[in-house]
Amino acid sequence: MTEGLAFPCMIDIKVFLHASANNPKWVKKLLLQSIAITDLKEISIKESKSARYHSLSCRVHAQDKNLMDEVFARLSSHPDILMVL
Repeated sequence: MTEGLAFPCMIDIKVFLHASANNPKWVKKLLLQSIAITDLKEISIKESKSARYHSLSCRVHAQDKNLMDEVFARLSSHPDILMVL
């Protein structure tokens, strides 16, 4: 996911999750298990028009490749998360 990037850098992450996951703010807590609060620059949450899923977009100040690989692995392995871009 992070090949070809020069670290540190800003990375945009988009997470799609089931609407049944209730309040998607728990994704922020999941992100903060790997990155510092000061490295989480922007975050927004939207519900799809069909109300079947939520999308969470965030901008992260990525310190290194290993950390970002950990973030993507942590998010991708959660059962309520459909996709991470």
